[in-house]
Amino acid sequence: MFSTMPCACVILLFLLGMHLCSSQSPEQHVKGTLGQNFLFQTSVSGSGNLIRGVSTLAKVTGGVLVFSDNSGRVSWDKQTGFFQIKDLKTSDGDIYTVEIPNGQSAKYILVVYHPVSLPQVRVISRGGTCFLECSVKNGREVTLLLKSSGKTLIHTVDPDLNTRLILHRVTEGLSHSYSCVASNPVSNESVPVQPDQFCGGPQEVELTEGDSFSFQASVRQEGSLTHRDLGRIAEVSAGKMSPVRVESFRDRVTWNRTTGLFGISKLEMGDSGEYTVEVKDEGRIKFLLTIQKGKRLPTWAAILIAFLAIALVAALGGLLWIKYKSGKKKDPEGESFIVPFPVKRNGEFRHSDHGLIATVSNGQISTEEKYKNRVTWDSCTGLLTIQHLEKGDAGVFTVKDKDTKKNSKMHLPIMILEELPEGESFTVPFPVKRNGEFRYSDHGLIATVSNGQISTEEKYKNRVTWDSCTGLFTIRHLEKGDAGGFTVKDKDTKNNSKIYLSIMSDDSEYQNVTSSRSSSHSPEKENLLPGEVAFAMDDLGKTSSVDNSVL
Repeated sequence: MFSTMPCACVILLFLLGMHLCSSQSPEQHVKGTLGQNFLFQTSVSGSGNLIRGVSTLAKVTGGVLVFSDNSGRVSWDKQTGFFQIKDLKTSDGDIYTVEIPNGQSAKYILVVYHPVSLPQVRVISRGGTCFLECSVKNGREVTLLLKSSGKTLIHTVDPDLNTRLILHRVTEGLSHSYSCVASNPVSNESVPVQPDQFCGGPQEVELTEGDSFSFQASVRQEGSLTHRDLGRIAEVSAGKMSPVRVESFRDRVTWNRTTGLFGISKLEMGDSGEYTVEVKDEGRIKFLLTIQKGKRLPTWAAILIAFLAIALVAALGGLLWIKYKSGKKKDPEGESFIVPFPVKRNGEFRHSDHGLIATVSNGQISTEEKYKNRVTWDSCTGLLTIQHLEKGDAGVFTVKDKDTKKNSKMHLPIMILEELPEGESFTVPFPVKRNGEFRYSDHGLIATVSNGQISTEEKYKNRVTWDSCTGLFTIRHLEKGDAGGFTVKDKDTKNNSKIYLSIMSDDSEYQNVTSSRSSSHSPEKENLLPGEVAFAMDDLGKTSSVDNSVL
């Protein structure tokens, strides 16, 4: 009897191990991209947790998310049951567990990568031989490859992330096409190059008188620009450019310290000829410039075009005036607006109040819920369109192109047109909580709020009030002279809001808001008709374009 006990124990232990193994799936090694979202594809339908290491990031009980970490980046989708981390950071790399009580849990080992940089390519001609140089900024698991006809010729990696990856190769004949490719586990970038554009003779370029031209041969520390007939024009030594030697190029030849490129501005007919850019210890690259005389219109044609332009502007102005006088004012709400800053393949669109609107990754857009059915992105132009504008869309839009590292900002005010009878009161629907101003386009400052106290200008002393609870201004006993544009500026939130009033007199005719304007008014004070464009300095201190067709 006792001889069978060890066997029974072994069988029980084996069955227990099988049960424990079945309750948790194997580890999944997953990858995420910096700035993008990551989805844990293990569904939690009723109850479950998302755990990082030993800390709980989110908890779902009874089909409701009852707890989420303070970062605001962890969410749970009730329909799919998936947890998600938004706007990944490199520090998010860790071990995560999606824990399901009485169910199968899943473990994820997440690694977050930077998108790979765009490679840089140079073709160098030295002693009759062409050299191709391909380089890229190094990063985690970045590989640099040189390909031709789809085949990898050479590649390199370097565990020292501070060292730039570089490949060199002597080109095999002038007709070959090459691609410099940089890749990591989440992205890749490729730059094609045709060496015969640079080797075996000068690169021929045709330009027009008055153009500018940059010689695409980078001189980082030491090198020179030479004209075959005029001799050496400019020289760079130890990263600094010496004075230009040839008098005719004195104020027109430049050298860009960042790119290393020589350039000539305001090209003249006499600038035609062969130029050589020499890069010390690397070789020479030749350029043959042909400068053509700029074509000018005959005097009679220029006068005719000017006359037609004036006639067209007058006709359009007349149509707009007739449309305005007829009272067919365009309601700004419900229209569409195109944000005039492109994102080609990777970037973000943000709103000052609502946060992230949309993310573009590898040419694909994902939109936040609030803007799900109102935001589109054109992959050709890279521009974002907001449809069916609402008053809440007013604010500062930020566009970040992650490839070019360019940030652009613009302030979009949504203006409102109100028509009110003479003698009534009107409450402006834009609050100032503690500090701000209330202005009129014709009369200037009306009232100031400072630390919760209002001071009113003499003209409006007994007619303008401010409610400290709601933060709203009210104008009483409206007069015909009150017709025009009003601006409310909240100094704490940096919000500027505008509204236009038309005052209806007893004979039911409206005061024309623009009738008292003069051409000396600045664009931001002028009452622009739909379709006109004003340029103003927004609260961020950057010049931004404001399209009043959506105001």
